[in-house]
Amino acid sequence: MNFSWEAGPGRVEIEMRRCFAHEGMQALGCAAEYQCGIYERVLSWLSSVGVSHEVEPSDRLCLMHHRGSCRKVIRYGWSGTAADGAA
Repeated sequence: MNFSWEAGPGRVEIEMRRCFAHEGMQALGCAAEYQCGIYERVLSWLSSVGVSHEVEPSDRLCLMHHRGSCRKVIRYGWSGTAADGAA
């Protein structure tokens, strides 16, 4: 994995430059159908501890394969102060 991230109040921006999951799915010949498990894991951790969140783009398919790059923004907040802007 080769990635960078930048955090600000209530948000994290992640950019993958190289991803083992994408490379593995390419080698297997199923990258077009692969639904990214990397972000799913992070989002499930947030959900399990009560952190509300939203992610852009919301695509589950592999962005490296379909867009040529993988960059997501996760907006988060504790219940009631969420990514939806409620304070």
